Amino acid sequence: MKKERIEKHRFFMRFKVAAVTYNEALFVINDLKPGSIIEMERDEGNKHDGNAIALYYDDYKVGYVPRDKNSELASFIDMGWGEIFEMRVSAINIDAHPEQRIEVTIFVNRNEK
Repeated sequence: MKKERIEKHRFFMRFKVAAVTYNEALFVINDLKPGSIIEMERDEGNKHDGNAIALYYDDYKVGYVPRDKNSELASFIDMGWGEIFEMRVSAINIDAHPEQRIEVTIFVNRNEK
C-alpha cells in the first residue's frame, strides 16, 4: 500500500528583495545561502509605501518585499495571519546588481494539529 504524503508547505510567491542598496544587506550577504530563513515585519510607518514589509536576517534589515508584491501579503499580516508564512532565500547572486542579488520564496505552512 502506498503511503499518502501530506504537503507541508505550499508556494505563495517569489521575488527579488527590494531596497537592498539602502539597508543592511551588505553586512550579511556572505552569510545568506539558499534555505536561509528571512523574517518579515510590517513597516506601517513607512512614508513611501503604506503596505511596506521589511525583511530581516539575524536582526539586519536586508530590504523590503517589492511594492508590486506586498499588498496581499500585508493584508494577511494585518489580519493576524502572518505566522502561516515562511520565507526562505531561494537564490543569491553576489555579482548581480544589488537590487537583483537576493531572491526569496514565501511558503504557506500547513497547520499541524
